[in-house]
Amino acid sequence: MPLDPVHVDGIDSLARRIRDDYDDPEDSTELDVLWDFLSPLRDDGERVFHPVAEHGKRAVALDRIALADDEFPTQHGVDAGTLNPRSFTNGLTLDVAHAAAASVPTDLSLHRKRTIVTAVHSNDHRVLFENSWDGFDDDSADGRVVQAPRDTDNARESAHVYALYLSESTHLGKTYDVADDLLYLDGPLYPLGLLRWLDIDPTFRRSDLTDETMSNYFGTYERALEDGVPVVGFVKNPSCSRVVSRLRDVGPPVPWSNDAGLFRHFLSSDDGGDLTFTNWFVSRFYADALSDIAPPLDASLDDLVPAVMYIHDPRHGTVHRAETPLGFVRDDGRRDAITRQTLKEVAVSRVPRAVAKADSLARVSTGQRDSLVRRFEDVFGTAEEASYDRDRWGYVRSSTGLTL
Repeated sequence: MPLDPVHVDGIDSLARRIRDDYDDPEDSTELDVLWDFLSPLRDDGERVFHPVAEHGKRAVALDRIALADDEFPTQHGVDAGTLNPRSFTNGLTLDVAHAAAASVPTDLSLHRKRTIVTAVHSNDHRVLFENSWDGFDDDSADGRVVQAPRDTDNARESAHVYALYLSESTHLGKTYDVADDLLYLDGPLYPLGLLRWLDIDPTFRRSDLTDETMSNYFGTYERALEDGVPVVGFVKNPSCSRVVSRLRDVGPPVPWSNDAGLFRHFLSSDDGGDLTFTNWFVSRFYADALSDIAPPLDASLDDLVPAVMYIHDPRHGTVHRAETPLGFVRDDGRRDAITRQTLKEVAVSRVPRAVAKADSLARVSTGQRDSLVRRFEDVFGTAEEASYDRDRWGYVRSSTGLTL
């Protein structure tokens, strides 16, 4: 039964009560001191977030940067889409991830190449899955089935994490092989979803797939540093709260629930024609976790920790985060080139053009998801597990908040 007008009016009155009791943080000048706490932000005396070079906020006219020459003649982008985990009545839970790449200028042969990983969870230890890569589509695509860690209470998350990150990290390495100038990754540099589960569930840490996945990421970034071809992660919707969580312990009260709100406060400008952005910061919030699972490296681990920059797009009010291994932004010239190219991408297409293309290639539509589930049901001679939420709303929610 929908809300009646009286209910809508009641909700409006509740909103007015909230307004009367809440002080808008944008009206307070006391919050401006938080900016100084970022140079550097410490945890037990250790610097966990600090400027690479000069600490400051900058702006550039949207029309001017959009018309600027490319700093890198070619740009490549990688993204991965997933079926999202599905459980079947025969006891199997699986997810399928599909990674694709694109380039500017367009390279159609690259667009055809895909990496597809199906991660399967089964508690039956008698079940062994063939783990080799198979080629299809005239060897343009590589496919593989992997066994998600057993003996876990988080079967759906296990299947999702390994399908997604193994396909993405593998395709990232293959795309790097053909990238000459600059490579964008849709999302953060490292698999934060996997890193979170390593702290929650020991079966994730014991899995050989964890080692393989992390070796893929580290190996690509090591090669990139050696060759001087930057890799930049572009986070379209940053939702983490590492900075504000630490600020709450050292500074005045912080009203925002995530880092994007904090940086939106500092980067918002009355001049709607400017892109505003921060300096690059070294982020060591999960450096210890990376160190624990890093493979043997020739490069310094310090060069592989993320450096981050926040960008505010006044046209949409959105905040984006760019990430690159610290080794790429130590040099002033290369740091400025990466900054200008990334700002141009935001000005021209909101997200890097190569990322937008890769996103459209890797996306798995709702219709395709339904079709794949029906195919799995036919192959397994089984049915997807039913649930009230799925039948009523067309989705269910996992404990990670995934919309399935």
